[in-house]
Amino acid sequence: MDQNNPNPDYMQNDEIDLAELARVLWSSKKLIVAITATVTLLAAIYVFNKTPMYEASAIVKIGYYNSNSNSNSNSNSNSNQVKLETAKDLVKIIPATFKEPGIASISTIKGLDSFIKVSANAASNKQASSAIVKVVQYLKDSDNKKIKELKSNLTSKINILEQQIVRFPVEGLITKKFELVVLLEDYNYKVSEMVGEIATSKQPVKPKKALVISVAAIASLLFSIFLVFVINAFKKDNDKAS
Repeated sequence: MDQNNPNPDYMQNDEIDLAELARVLWSSKKLIVAITATVTLLAAIYVFNKTPMYEASAIVKIGYYNSNSNSNSNSNSNSNQVKLETAKDLVKIIPATFKEPGIASISTIKGLDSFIKVSANAASNKQASSAIVKVVQYLKDSDNKKIKELKSNLTSKINILEQQIVRFPVEGLITKKFELVVLLEDYNYKVSEMVGEIATSKQPVKPKKALVISVAAIASLLFSIFLVFVINAFKKDNDKAS
């Protein structure tokens, strides 16, 4: 019978421990409230005085060129399109080579390797949008340099073919020259550009006032309770020692 019944002394000890914890907390309620209120107030002062930040973002299609003279400006096929830079490389290159205050992130888009997403945070939507525009312009300038180099290489190849045609005016060389001349046309090249308009936030995205204040309140409450138990433990040790 005794084995099936809870130990009365054990239950009594548990009740005494819980009662003791409650007594310690209640006797130190002023300290707990003071610490929690002070930290929460400081957190509130911080977030309400911090400059609100707005977010803007845009999708950018990466520049490309056509590698086949059969492609044209009206073609819907992108099988012959060669990107001037890969999305994975751009998310590394842009932050390393282009420093623009406010740019929050340059990221790839899952399943869309011809696009990147540019996000910016600033004190206003106008400033955040301006930062994105500067990134896009930077990409366009970089693309134009690469296109200029590509066209220069094509021109060199055409010049070599012309010299060969003078000596050997065979159909194969003439056809090859024609294909390269077609590839020089501007419609075979496209610099990076935004897709649609820049999206902006109606409300500030930072700081998250409610979240910061809530976390501060909970953290300070837990800390104050822990501090009370530590102080109480030291008091007990001192009482035993004396």
